[in-house]
Amino acid sequence: DLFDAPLHHTADELSRTNLGPFLVEERRRDLEAELLRTDAGATEVRTLLEDTDPAFRAHLDASFCGESAAFFDAVSAYAALFDAAAIDDAAVRDAAAAVARDFLRDDAPTPVNVGARPRKAALGAIDAGGALPAALFARLRADLLRMLARDALPRFRK
Repeated sequence: DLFDAPLHHTADELSRTNLGPFLVEERRRDLEAELLRTDAGATEVRTLLEDTDPAFRAHLDASFCGESAAFFDAVSAYAALFDAAAIDDAAVRDAAAAVARDFLRDDAPTPVNVGARPRKAALGAIDAGGALPAALFARLRADLLRMLARDALPRFRK
């Protein structure tokens, strides 16, 4: 008999016990690092922005793409909300809504140049009202970092 009731009960109990922490850790997963693992240029741009390099940020401003650094900072602040011992879902939702309002919506005051498909997916997740993951904006930010590595970084290095 493939179905063993006591074993099934134990597996079910383990699932309930371990699923909560697993889901919390899954919400915190850094998908962006995985997306950029093999892209040295995008990783360099990420490092320049994380280190808040004033020369690179000034270059972005002069190149009329300062909103890219602002988007990077806003998404970093959003992701930092997942570093706390307990995730504050209201703060996460507020931060996600602010990123969407400021950078992603059609009427955003400082729109960023990102792909339509991941933009639509992020906005859909925000509008759906469920629990949001740390990686909500990872694909958008990875795409933005790749674009900056391709366009802004070579001009910055000159």
